[in-house]
Amino acid sequence: MLCDLAEFDPAATGFTEDVIAKMNGHIADTDGVRLPWVWITEILLSEIESNRFEHPYTWDTFRLESGKFETALFLRASHVMNHLSTAPQMRTKFDALPIKTA
Repeated sequence: MLCDLAEFDPAATGFTEDVIAKMNGHIADTDGVRLPWVWITEILLSEIESNRFEHPYTWDTFRLESGKFETALFLRASHVMNHLSTAPQMRTKFDALPIKTA
């Protein structure tokens, strides 16, 4: 449907193969062997977006040696783990985490 909307031939662009590869990558990321910090970061960003993370944090930009600017989230890991362990809505997620300390 996307190819029809964009009015190009999916066979000519490799679009279908690219989408399948990308989706398989996402599916692979959802299995049980994910790194704990990836799982914790996803949970944290969801909590920040929902305005439920009550500890101090800030977003800022900094320049890499290459001159490129990157955005970074600054916070304390102990605050993240405290939030996950004490927020009522986080109990089941915290219990499922393979790590419990910062």
